[in-house]
Amino acid sequence: MHMGWRGCLVAVMGRGPIRTVAIAAALVAPGCLGDASDGTLLDERLERVAQLVALHCESTEACACEVTVAQAGCAPTLTDQWRARLVAGEERELTYDPACLDTIEAGIDGAVCAWPPADDRHPCHEFCQVFHGTRGEGERCDRFDDLVSDCDQGLLCDQGRCVTPCAALSGLQAGERCRDAATFTELDRCADGLACIGDEGRCAQAPPAGEPCLLGECAADSYCDYNGSGATCRRRVGEGANCESAACEVGLACTYVDDNSGNYQVRCTRRGKAGEPCSESGCEEGLGCGIDGRCTPLGDIGSRCDVVNCREGLLCDYSVSVCAVPPPAGQPCLSGECARGAYCETTDVSLCVAGQPRGTACTGHRQCESGYCPAGFCDVRPGIGDPCAGSLVCDVGASCDGAVCRASVTHGPAVCVYEGW
Repeated sequence: MHMGWRGCLVAVMGRGPIRTVAIAAALVAPGCLGDASDGTLLDERLERVAQLVALHCESTEACACEVTVAQAGCAPTLTDQWRARLVAGEERELTYDPACLDTIEAGIDGAVCAWPPADDRHPCHEFCQVFHGTRGEGERCDRFDDLVSDCDQGLLCDQGRCVTPCAALSGLQAGERCRDAATFTELDRCADGLACIGDEGRCAQAPPAGEPCLLGECAADSYCDYNGSGATCRRRVGEGANCESAACEVGLACTYVDDNSGNYQVRCTRRGKAGEPCSESGCEEGLGCGIDGRCTPLGDIGSRCDVVNCREGLLCDYSVSVCAVPPPAGQPCLSGECARGAYCETTDVSLCVAGQPRGTACTGHRQCESGYCPAGFCDVRPGIGDPCAGSLVCDVGASCDGAVCRASVTHGPAVCVYEGW
């Protein structure tokens, strides 16, 4: 027997940060989750999902996304989605896996704001279900969405069959267009093991070390060496190796290093950690090269931006040299910028103005609530099956193949583009 929603609400009130509690309360709707005899389990589910929603939306705000999971409001949209998942998983009596929520959070952190993420590992390898069943690979399945199905954990219910995630979410296949040739805009990600190659932008198998380069491209662990008789793929060199005529492994920088005799040579070096010198090697992600020449955490709200750059999502208020939040609608613009959902209007004074509704005249995407100004007037973003040639713009969760919008073949957690797993 399920406890009433009022009972569920009591279970989550008074716990955690105010924002998280508010989201947890919003998750509560008619038809409570779990059994009254196990209030602790129910409490943990509601609170854990509320934390995920809060993190996802905070990341969206920090990234100052032009287009997000919810153009009109992140928390309400994500809350509705997760509430529906919790209800569906409970009603179908599927197994709840809280570790999957940790995986989703890690994916958001790894992908940060942009898509695709910079690393070479395909997101299909990190796929998991929050609610799963016991059906095996190849068996028929029933699903609510990607995260809730009766397939066993580690599988995905796709077109009525349980398959390995990379079989369905692997990406564009060899020969498919992955980049717009006119604008060099990425359309979608190539399948695992393929690379987007050439000015035309087609997915192809990048050659390994020892093989001739393919239009200047090589596998991720290699680089194209133009020295000698022909362009050949060579393996990237590691920390400490000479990089005068070679490329360093991913994550290393090619810098001038003193050999302790006053002579400098170019060597592959790791990027600086907090407090380490950075004038030559640069810094690890999340750090900036400070005025003192050492790696320093990027500035947060109120930090001095004449010492180190502000973190992503903040602006430097040069009038007082401190990092500040982009101003919302109704406030003066800051260096010509405004918060997400607003744009800087400079007709009379520099003022942040809220995005305009559909049908309003516009001269740029940021002037619209939808983030889409296709032909001088605000409009809804094209959905699956709608034309997108020219603009290459699609709604959240879809990508343009150069002609029409289609469901992205590489679902992932980048906060500015996809809904997240």
